[in-house]
Amino acid sequence: MHRNQAKELIQMKERDLKLRETLLQEGTLFDGYHIEMEKIHIENGLRLTNIMEEIGWPNEKKVGKEAADAAWIILQHAISLPQLQRNALPILEEEMNAGRIEPYRFAHLFDRISFFEGNPQRYGTQFDWDAEGKMSPWKIEDEENVDHRRTEIGLSPLQEEIDRMQKEIEENNVSPPSSMKKRMAEVHEWRERVGWL
Repeated sequence: MHRNQAKELIQMKERDLKLRETLLQEGTLFDGYHIEMEKIHIENGLRLTNIMEEIGWPNEKKVGKEAADAAWIILQHAISLPQLQRNALPILEEEMNAGRIEPYRFAHLFDRISFFEGNPQRYGTQFDWDAEGKMSPWKIEDEENVDHRRTEIGLSPLQEEIDRMQKEIEENNVSPPSSMKKRMAEVHEWRERVGWL
C-alpha cells in the first residue's frame, strides 16, 4: 500500500472539489474555464503524472478506494494536459480489462478525449451547451445504440443522465453563455493553446 501517494491524491481531490463548490455557489462555475480551477487541475495533473511514474496507475489495490477514486477525478479534470489524458487511456483500458477499475471510468476518459478533440463520443458521458441554450450530450457516434454501450459499462440510460444534468443546472440556477458564438471561439482558442487541436 502506497500510503503517502494515497494521502496526497485525496488532498489534491479535496482541494479541487472545494474550489468547484465555491465557484458553484458564486454562480461562476459554468462561465468558462476559471483561471484558478485550471491552475489546480494542472498542478494536480502534473503530480498525478509523477505518481504514475512512481507506482503505475494508482488503483484500489495500490492506494485504497478513496485515493483510487481521487486519482480518477484528478485525471478527468486534467483537461489542460491532453498528453496526460491520451497517455492514460490505454493504461485505463488495461486496468479495466484486468478488472482493476470499473469500465465506466475508461468510458468517461475515452469520451472526454473525443470531446476535446472535436470527435463524436461513444458513451454519451460528455455534455455541453447546445444551440438552444440547453446542456445536452455532445455528438455521439452510432447514437441509436448508445444505451446498449452504456449498459455494458454500468451506466444508466442516456435519458436519465440528461434529466439528472438538467436538474443540476436548474437547482444551481446556471444560465447558458450570453453569446454562444463568443464561447465557441474561446473554447476553440483554448483547445489550440493547450494542444487538443
